[in-house]
Amino acid sequence: ASVTLSLDHDYKVVSQSYPARLRISLREVRRTFSTDDESGPDSGSDWQGDNFLTKLVPKTSQYTVPAPFRRENSPLSEFDVTYLSETLRITRGTGAGQELRIFQRAPYAEEVWGMDEVYPTTD
Repeated sequence: ASVTLSLDHDYKVVSQSYPARLRISLREVRRTFSTDDESGPDSGSDWQGDNFLTKLVPKTSQYTVPAPFRRENSPLSEFDVTYLSETLRITRGTGAGQELRIFQRAPYAEEVWGMDEVYPTTD
């Protein structure tokens, strides 16, 4: 079985000078569940396999993060973008740990959700 999480964020550009600084806030989480059965949910077969426990798990779910928990104006949600391409983003946190984050865009994102959506915030 596998679980895929898609995290939708709102973002605001804090600084455009290099390195660009962004502030993000988590807006929504989408989850999909599948088993190792290669036939898939549209094949007409029992896509959740023979395990009765996997049949109890919904194949998709979606959760919206309530506004008070989004940390929209927190400096903890800021990061510097040090490299950006169509498929790769390298960022560094601005907090005490200055964690390094490397994100690679999934090549199938448009196929899974229909389009690659971006949700900028407006002030």
